[in-house]
Amino acid sequence: MKTDRYAALLRRVEKPGRYTGGEFGEVYKENMPVRMCFCFPDTYEIGMSNLGMKILTGALNRLDFLGCERCFAPWADMEAELRKTGTKLFALESGDPLDAFDVVAFTMQYELCYTNVVNMLRLAGIPPLARDRGEDAPLILGGGPCTYNPEPMADFFDIFSIGEGEEALPELLTLYYECRENGMSKREFLRRAAEIARLQYDNGYTDYLTVLDAERQLFSAELSLANALRDRLNAVVSVCMALGGGWQDPNVKPSFPVADAEELVKAHDAAGQKASQPVAAPAKEQPAAKQ
Repeated sequence: MKTDRYAALLRRVEKPGRYTGGEFGEVYKENMPVRMCFCFPDTYEIGMSNLGMKILTGALNRLDFLGCERCFAPWADMEAELRKTGTKLFALESGDPLDAFDVVAFTMQYELCYTNVVNMLRLAGIPPLARDRGEDAPLILGGGPCTYNPEPMADFFDIFSIGEGEEALPELLTLYYECRENGMSKREFLRRAAEIARLQYDNGYTDYLTVLDAERQLFSAELSLANALRDRLNAVVSVCMALGGGWQDPNVKPSFPVADAEELVKAHDAAGQKASQPVAAPAKEQPAAKQ
């Protein structure tokens, strides 16, 4: 990594080599259609001693459309400098901030790293909760042993890859690349991923937990989209009320003609007036006179 833009920052930390990259055997692929940052939510020394991370980054960098970089949780001195200077957490190879990548993946090796995942997302300027991230935000992908029970971290991830990643991750990212090339949204990608998980289960290649998790991620994305549409409509209504009414967003088409809406309002008003009128109680039947 060219350290010029972070030179002042690196001079103020104890071990700057944790953040510069440039090790022997480093792989850096520039100008790839899909950019991915593989994050280890612990310090550089712990992450680089993990063989699984080397295996997975090697497998991903063999894809001809993807460049995979690395990022580790900063030590306390570096975190303080990032916050003090307003600098976003960055990748080792390019030095680009995490929010500039298409995919940000975390491997969760143990439960104590959960808070580090959230902290790294915040340091990168990425909303931690999936429901707060839009289409422009990176796809947040989770993997590792802890994803066999994904529920504690489900709200923070867009999708999990459960099980061995050497084959599953390249397949999943190939699907992501194809969806992007065809102009599909993140929601449509999650739908396709859920369909593949279901097909793999039907053919005995995966367990039902993977299917359930893929479908949960799809439902979460659909809920986020519904919430975003609701917020937009609420904003439109607020603007309309602020302008005194009679204003309509040109980008929002009514679901039925205005004339029909007026008829519905009139019918509703008429029904309300009719309901407000006193209604006579039904006459009771008089008992028959005794002979």
